Amino acid sequence: MSASTLALLALGSGLLAARAPAGQGSDERARAARRGRVLYGLHCQVCHGEEGRGDGPLVEHLKVEPSDLRALGRRPGGYAEEWLSQVIDGREEIRGHGTREMPVWGIGLREPDRMADQEADVEGRIEDLVAYVLSIQDPR
Repeated sequence: MSASTLALLALGSGLLAARAPAGQGSDERARAARRGRVLYGLHCQVCHGEEGRGDGPLVEHLKVEPSDLRALGRRPGGYAEEWLSQVIDGREEIRGHGTREMPVWGIGLREPDRMADQEADVEGRIEDLVAYVLSIQDPR
């Protein structure tokens, strides 16, 4: 592993420790989105692409094309943060979501060597990812 990769992982781990509380203000939301951007780069970018367009480097190897995350707000009825959190988490089947092609991040965002209950930490990481995805929405 390169030194830059290790530095990014260390930065990501440090950013994961602190998270914005529910009902957060705009400053907290911005901090959550910055932490979410790091998580996105580590876990989501290979499929969804650098800008969330669904054009990541693994696209040609996937059976189902990844969503353009910038266009979620353009869906009929828009989207709800809770829905987006559930899609990212993936531990519960969501009716109408279709087949499960995306990894189950509710498990994948855990720290494997840590024995403590990590549910609050995982929820915080998912909230940060949601904040980042919301921050990249294209209103067109």
